[in-house]
Amino acid sequence: MEAQSRSLTIGGLLFLFGAAVALYSAQRLTEDGIQVATPVPTVTAPAASGSGAQVGEPAPDFTVERLGGGTLALSDYRGRPVMIHFFASWWGSSWLEADDIDDAAARYQDRGLAVLGVAVRDSPEAMGHMATRLSLAFPIGLDPQSKVTVDQYRLRGIPTTVFVDREGVVREIWVGALDRSSLDWLVAEIL
Repeated sequence: MEAQSRSLTIGGLLFLFGAAVALYSAQRLTEDGIQVATPVPTVTAPAASGSGAQVGEPAPDFTVERLGGGTLALSDYRGRPVMIHFFASWWGSSWLEADDIDDAAARYQDRGLAVLGVAVRDSPEAMGHMATRLSLAFPIGLDPQSKVTVDQYRLRGIPTTVFVDREGVVREIWVGALDRSSLDWLVAEIL
């Protein structure tokens, strides 16, 4: 039990380090010292015994408790393009991009896009506050132990957005905050 607890703690620390690296790499300074967002290259999770989300492979299915009650399962969206957005109320850039994510969900809904949020290491109360304050309409699942985020998807940081086509295949994995133009380009890839 102690070894398992130590493993979870080390995994959590590595996850947070990856999140910090992703945030840092998503920004650059211009000549006049202004910070601007730059696209972070699409990355695949490290292959480990064939597990984790990998571009060109089927997206790992998951079922999590849904914010507000019930469950949220990727398999419920079979046959539709899906954008899975891993984020957290305690991570600043998640607040900044949430409006664009919610807007994309509304704009592309008629074309079949499903946007699923997965709250990473968040409490239902904190994520509920964020969702209410920002009027987020897309469904949000809770991943308080990072079982989906780290164990199944093997993600390196948050926010991370996984783009899955209609056949259930991962087409892109974006680590870091999304700007509107990158978001539209990536959604177009799976529509």
